[in-house]
Amino acid sequence: MTEPYGTLDGMGGFGRSSKKSRSSFGSSVFIDYQSSADNQRVHDAISRGTLIRFYATWCGHCQSMHKEWKRLRKMRCCSIVDVESEKLGDFLEEFPAYKAHSEGFPTIIYAKGARVSVFNGAARTAVEFKNFYENSSRRSTGGARRRTMRAWRSRRGRRGKSRKQ
Repeated sequence: MTEPYGTLDGMGGFGRSSKKSRSSFGSSVFIDYQSSADNQRVHDAISRGTLIRFYATWCGHCQSMHKEWKRLRKMRCCSIVDVESEKLGDFLEEFPAYKAHSEGFPTIIYAKGARVSVFNGAARTAVEFKNFYENSSRRSTGGARRRTMRAWRSRRGRRGKSRKQ
């Protein structure tokens, strides 16, 4: 049962009920990658779409971003996989497709199957991470639809009229 005035959201204010805010993106999962025992859980998360954070405990940028990352986890809006620098080698043995995206710290990527998007936002806030997750999960899988529409328009003319007219 939801409360009539909403619940305290992860941003410190009152927002929609937590049941409603989670429903559009499924359940949130948090995986702190420790060893190859976590591989199956990570595979499952990537197949549904997840944020992967590569970080190092000694990195100043990672330390300053840690507070916002914890806020994102409390919001429970997306699946998250955390990979520390010491475990990065084990992670990349199992998931070599992400090697090109793990060169610096911190790196945040959205992964769903073979599709990867890299977070390039200037503001490293929980809201920006959430927006990145939502936008990446809604993004089309490629330009196939655009190419199809372009071909259809070229056959029909610019405004949908037949070329014979």
